Amino acid sequence: MKLNWGTGIAIFYTIFAIAIVSMVVKASFWGVDLVEKDYYQSDINFESFRLEKEAYENLTDKISISYLAAAQQIEIVVPDAQKNLKGELIFYRPSNSTFDQTMPIALDETGKMVVPTKDLLQGNWTLGIQYEVDGIAYFTDTSLNL
Repeated sequence: MKLNWGTGIAIFYTIFAIAIVSMVVKASFWGVDLVEKDYYQSDINFESFRLEKEAYENLTDKISISYLAAAQQIEIVVPDAQKNLKGELIFYRPSNSTFDQTMPIALDETGKMVVPTKDLLQGNWTLGIQYEVDGIAYFTDTSLNL
């Protein structure tokens, strides 16, 4: 059976319409994860966040963050001048925000904190440390591949 050009155009447009409809249906089931749930408020507070990062960059003694793969833990060592800090650790999962976690910073006598990573999914994480020492706020973050 031989097809004329009109039938070919009709077949093409039918396949095109089916492809568009299937993409719309697939996109409607796709989850949307925002970086932050209240991003408008975060945008308003961006200047203070920028100042916290800048204050941390101006420090001479910085917090040491190391991932010990064999022990499956993150070791955070705070310099002596900042041992009286108060703050929190923010674990941010770029691929899925439902796995994000925050925990308070709890240092031992030596100024060290060990965080087990057995409960965290393998993959890329961003560890943010937001803390305050003597009324000055600081923020730093680092990428980790667990």
